[in-house]
Amino acid sequence: MRWIAPTVTLLSGAACLYGASHATALAELMVRFALISGEQVVMIGVYLNLFLAIFGLCVLLVGIWLLWQWASDNSEVYEIWVQQLEPVAGEYGRRVEIHPKEGIGFASQADNIRTEVIVQPIGEGYVTVWVASPGRQPLMMMPAHAEGALADDTDWKLVGQHMNWVLRAELPSMARPLLNEGALVSAVSQLMHFPWVKAVRQDTKGVEILMGLMPPEHLSPMVRNALVVARLLVKLNG
Repeated sequence: MRWIAPTVTLLSGAACLYGASHATALAELMVRFALISGEQVVMIGVYLNLFLAIFGLCVLLVGIWLLWQWASDNSEVYEIWVQQLEPVAGEYGRRVEIHPKEGIGFASQADNIRTEVIVQPIGEGYVTVWVASPGRQPLMMMPAHAEGALADDTDWKLVGQHMNWVLRAELPSMARPLLNEGALVSAVSQLMHFPWVKAVRQDTKGVEILMGLMPPEHLSPMVRNALVVARLLVKLNG
């Protein structure tokens, strides 16, 4: 129902501008009701024209502003994502924050390690899980069928493949033991089972898990799975 205010305002502004174009007729109508004398028709018509034109233009501008506010208000779009992410944020003792441009998410700090989860449900959308724990060596995990800039990056040499995902690293010999870590392999395989995962990478800045936007009902389990993978990488490659 928020569209009512901008609609009424725009119609009011248009009505004022229409009245301005018929100011002389309005002045003549005022003569009929003996509100003004006949000699005042021209002068009153000019005044009415100026007043209604300026007032109508101002009302139209206010209506356009209200319409823009309504069109750019994403609170209803964000609400369903906030509801899905709240349980995960609660596990970290945080609440989901809404930022008009960045999207929604939460951040926590434990053992001097910062964790951030960001969800942008507008447009193409994305989900990012970030843990600020640098890796001993840069590495990247991605779906075996991945295409694009990440998959074509020649700086990341192929280490090995496990089921539906591959491991790439700058120093394959140092990264290869990670494929023998059962908990990590299981967690990554479970995460990569979903089609929205683009890449898991750890470099000198931390662990970043990139995902496309998934249906809202999958958000909580996807973020939980991503956080498990991130914690294991922090433990094994941190």
